Amino acid sequence: MPVADDPQPVVECPFCHARVRLDAGKRAEAPAANSRAALWVSGAVASLAVLGVVAGLLLTPSKTAAVTVVPMPVVVPTVKLPRAPRAAEDTRLKPSELPQALENGRGWQEVDPAGMVGTFQSFDLNANAAWALALARNWSTDAQFESVYFTGLKPDGTLDLSARREFNVDYRFASPQLHAAQKTLQTVSEKKLLVSLRVMVSEGRVKVLAGNTAPLAADVPAPRFDCPFPTLLKLAQTHGLQPRPHYSGMGRAVQHLKLWRWNLSGEGTSARHTYAFDAQCRTL
Repeated sequence: MPVADDPQPVVECPFCHARVRLDAGKRAEAPAANSRAALWVSGAVASLAVLGVVAGLLLTPSKTAAVTVVPMPVVVPTVKLPRAPRAAEDTRLKPSELPQALENGRGWQEVDPAGMVGTFQSFDLNANAAWALALARNWSTDAQFESVYFTGLKPDGTLDLSARREFNVDYRFASPQLHAAQKTLQTVSEKKLLVSLRVMVSEGRVKVLAGNTAPLAADVPAPRFDCPFPTLLKLAQTHGLQPRPHYSGMGRAVQHLKLWRWNLSGEGTSARHTYAFDAQCRTL
């Protein structure tokens, strides 16, 4: 509203109650120009303030929370190193242990083959007869050779006894002294003495078995191995023995003839094709 007695009209703003003179256009425009300048200055100040805040945030070193590093346990895998294989315990009997080991009879028992002539792959039953007899006399000092059975004899007179079960040499012995003692014992006791012994060579091993087979007699002829098997086989073939890769047979003492006898046959043949010879290679 105009104010009285004022040479220059003044208008009062009804809203803000500011009093403005209306007589000079330049003066009326000044507030507007000043207002714009003020606004520009205010905006600039505000912008600087914002930039200052942002710069302060950027330049102020951040405070990083302390991190505690917990060491993790290192798990080392357990490695089991391979152990050297333990040597198998030798459970074979020594020849000197035969009397005690066979006293009560415990079935077949393996014996150390020390003293055997040659190898299991090329076993010569004639050459090993003395070795087998010495082994039996560790059991009983009067052991006598009674018979020998064999399977798998090759044309060269040897046997491969390293693996096949059906190929074997079975030396058999008996003790006249133990047999006599058994006769005396049986009058007062039911206990039976073991009066015979088998020495079996097969599958790369030597085994023994004590039994109750009575001896043929006390005066059986000593075994004779004078005639080699290749010679016997050739003689048998002249009598009809068919050539075979392997042969079987037996040698035994014949008491009433007082001689040692060999019987030979081809594998798979019947008994009627058996050929007998004495120790001097003579046909019987």
